Amino acid sequence: MDHQNSFCKASNILEINHHAQMFQDWELSYNQISTGQFKSSLDSLTFNNIDLYRECFSTSIFQQGAARRNCLNLGLYVDHKIPIIWQGRHLKHNEIIAIMGNKELMLMTPEESVCLGLSIPISCFEDATKEKLLTGFTIQKEIEVTIYPKIGTLVNTLLSHPMLVATERTRTQIQDDLLDLIIQSIDHQPEKIMVSTQKATSVVNRVIEYTHSHCDQLFAISDLCSITNTSRRTLQSCFEKSTGMSPALFLKYLRLNKVRKELAQITANSSISTIATHFGFWHLSQFAYDYKRLFLESPSDTLKSNQKIQKYI
Repeated sequence: MDHQNSFCKASNILEINHHAQMFQDWELSYNQISTGQFKSSLDSLTFNNIDLYRECFSTSIFQQGAARRNCLNLGLYVDHKIPIIWQGRHLKHNEIIAIMGNKELMLMTPEESVCLGLSIPISCFEDATKEKLLTGFTIQKEIEVTIYPKIGTLVNTLLSHPMLVATERTRTQIQDDLLDLIIQSIDHQPEKIMVSTQKATSVVNRVIEYTHSHCDQLFAISDLCSITNTSRRTLQSCFEKSTGMSPALFLKYLRLNKVRKELAQITANSSISTIATHFGFWHLSQFAYDYKRLFLESPSDTLKSNQKIQKYI
């Protein structure tokens, strides 16, 4: 990984100030408020100026200060039986803490707490999403239930396998997956944009033609917006009108088909995981699930079938 991407794993931290100092872009004070020896751990990963972290505390902690500025900061507490007190409110299970960097933070966590967090620069978002973030937003409860485990899985997977962000291809796909989750959570009632059948067909055809002619590249939704000269919402409306699905899902199906075609001509020096990662499937267990759901067989089943066929060619 280059200098813009870094991973740090610190365990058995015995001084509370040492833990706080590891959040260099935050202005936080930590105070222990339960008896016992303080012990903590912190895993952190940075890529494309996005920070992800997992912190664990043995004692109850009171945190106060300011989060990372010019960023959307999210926190998820894992399996807490004793309530987390956030800005004077008791959090329930599966709730997501969301705060902009210019807001005051006040948080009290119980003993043996585990927090998954991420911090995303506002500059990563489109203007419409930036405006929503800066003028106030809420995370809809029914959306939160769905988004919580997805964000948790993403953060845990990347912190457990930090080399997933070692290549630009996977960084691009991971960032786009992450932004899509965030936009889903805050844009739960997006404004409908009416598009003509002609425009929808033209936009979808443009995406298909461009992605086919640049088959070795991975494309984020923001790339497709630039290619088609549309906003994210207009792109969404065009795909829903022409294909009945979102552009992200449509592109995923195209990438799954590309993997399947590659498996038909795999060489001894290649592997399923290498091919899947090449086409942007960085979460391999999710890839296997999506592949089987679409084709009704596992990638390894496809590979075995094609290897048998090749023996007779």
